Amino acid sequence: FFRNSLRTPSMIDFIKIVQLSIALSVAYVWIFRFHNVLKEFTSFGLSDVVRNFVGVSKTALSTLLIAGIWYNDLVLVSSVLMGLFMVAAQFFHFKVNNPFQQRLPSLLLLILCGLVAFFQPIQFDEHNSAMIVFSSLSFFGYVIAYFTATKMKEEFKRFNLEKIGFHIIILE
Repeated sequence: FFRNSLRTPSMIDFIKIVQLSIALSVAYVWIFRFHNVLKEFTSFGLSDVVRNFVGVSKTALSTLLIAGIWYNDLVLVSSVLMGLFMVAAQFFHFKVNNPFQQRLPSLLLLILCGLVAFFQPIQFDEHNSAMIVFSSLSFFGYVIAYFTATKMKEEFKRFNLEKIGFHIIILE
């Protein structure tokens, strides 16, 4: 009851702005500040495959948060999953003893993801939810195939697309 009483039209608009802010922040870091991502994942001791999986996942979740502005069923799951990625980021920042200013962005995004998740109505349309799960699983299957199957990489190389393969996956 308490959560629903706070869902005023102005609060709903505010949450949509927060969703957009999370999505654009993550996309900015993974697209335009990728050199920082490379340094951080190296300092965390994580492999390139893990880094690429995290990048694709966060970019996909950002896309779902943006689509969630119009399709509300997408928001709860994508904000919770994005929040879990931010919890993992906090863990690794603590593990390597990064200063607070390096932990702050993922901490703020974690708080914002929690805020977005808190204000989502907990009701699912069975048909839409099934389609979301199905499309998400097929997307992650495609991502895993890209990063693990040499045949897939050869196809990208054959068409001279290996440099934009990551972006093609996101478009898929």
